[in-house]
Amino acid sequence: KIISIPVPRGVSPLSAKLIFTASEASTGNVTLTFWAEYSTVPLDFTTNYFDLSSRLRTATFVNWSPPSWKVASAFGSDQTTVDLSPIISEISALSTYYIGIDMIFFVQRSWEDFENNYRLAQSGGNGDN
Repeated sequence: KIISIPVPRGVSPLSAKLIFTASEASTGNVTLTFWAEYSTVPLDFTTNYFDLSSRLRTATFVNWSPPSWKVASAFGSDQTTVDLSPIISEISALSTYYIGIDMIFFVQRSWEDFENNYRLAQSGGNGDN
């Protein structure tokens, strides 16, 4: 959840990126898909089944294939997403949008990556190329 987005209504930001901190080192290929909740009043998180998957998502999404994070606690360009401003632009175009709203971003790992890593784990591989 990103709190208080300072973008005026109807304005497309020049750039918007998220920076992650690597909790552990990792190798292998992954593709992550980003969306946002299609709402100017995002719902609170709950422990209900399908809480996240039942929410309306933006039509706009962005894919990111980050490099391997080779050092735990890394925080830098390798952990910085591609530009997510197209997603923010879709939300800021809503008639109920106002400066300072909260946005919820969804991140989903591609099923292909999950299947490949599962097969590697089953075969004893480590995912390094």
